[in-house]
Amino acid sequence: MRRILPLFLLLFSFLGEAALTDECDHPSSDLLKVLETFEVCHDGSWDSIIDATQTQWLRKDDVELWEIPPKDDPYPRRTYELFTQLEMTQDIHAKKSDYDYAIVLGASAEPVRQRYQFLKEEWQRGVRFNKLIVLTGDRPCVPGLDDVKGPLPKNETEMMKLLFKQMDLPAEWDSMVLFVDTPKRPGARRPDTIDTYRKWLAMDPKPGSCLIISSQPFVFRQASNSCELFPSTFKINGAGGGFTFERYQKHPRGLPILLDELARRIKIHHATCYLQSAA
Repeated sequence: MRRILPLFLLLFSFLGEAALTDECDHPSSDLLKVLETFEVCHDGSWDSIIDATQTQWLRKDDVELWEIPPKDDPYPRRTYELFTQLEMTQDIHAKKSDYDYAIVLGASAEPVRQRYQFLKEEWQRGVRFNKLIVLTGDRPCVPGLDDVKGPLPKNETEMMKLLFKQMDLPAEWDSMVLFVDTPKRPGARRPDTIDTYRKWLAMDPKPGSCLIISSQPFVFRQASNSCELFPSTFKINGAGGGFTFERYQKHPRGLPILLDELARRIKIHHATCYLQSAA
């Protein structure tokens, strides 16, 4: 008899990964079209696709998003439409109206503003949560703080606290927010998202439903990362704001960021395929 899949795999199937696969868990026509458009050589298997995209698209471990060399996109409308089909440009809203936790993931200054603002808009449309968890850490600050009042923050934790204080956010959040300050791992340049998840879980939070707030094009991958790490007693829903074609068109690193993120998302999906076949 076929065994029941691990809960995070069941959740993973609802996190937008249907855009990557067909009904037989083969690469979807939309994904194959992206691979063809950007001249990725592969034999149609997940092994081949992951090897090729990791080689061609993935940035080095020590390179941050804002450090990726700019790259012109000669066909921005085509690119935007392709990645919209993979659910990587549009708003992804909360699926429920009540959660135990809203979890805002760290980033550079502008995405953090967008994530706070998106969660505020979800709140205004009726989404509620009991605790607001801000996952951050000892990461370097980046450009984007020119309008901040007072001394500039020294790291991401200070920046996220400062923006939380200075933005016009719901007053109710003041009594429910917890900033989880994650240190660097030995030898690492900064803590990554998985490090921040682990830091919060080490604080032994009570199990419950979680609304993970990221931003596009990162929503599905970052939510699926949490599904792999969190115990089955946590129910995960990923959400976050999208971006317009006009904004993409003006972003000097838009194309390499999309390709880098898709390579990472494919790798996570590929890992779950192995688990699914063994279940």
